[in-house]
Amino acid sequence: KTTSSREHKVSDDVKEIIQECLSEFISFVTSETNKMTHREYKKTINPEDVIAVIASLGFDDYVEPVTVFLNKYRVEDPSARP
Repeated sequence: KTTSSREHKVSDDVKEIIQECLSEFISFVTSETNKMTHREYKKTINPEDVIAVIASLGFDDYVEPVTVFLNKYRVEDPSARP
C-alpha cells in the first residue's frame, strides 16, 4: 500500500484496477481517433485529432486540461510541434 495523502492509503488492487481502466480508455480513444483519421484519409494521427475525438465522445471536461498540457509540452519541446 502507498500513501496518497496523510489520511488515506490506496491498495495495490485499486491501483491495478485504475491502471486497467486507464489503459482501456487510452485504447478506446486511440481506436476512435484512428477511425476518424481513416475516414478523413489522413495517414498520421496528431494531438488535435485526439482532442477532437475526446470532445466528440463527450469527455468535454478533459479537452481544456489536455490542450493546456499539449501547449506546455510544445513550449518545452519545440520539436514536438506539428
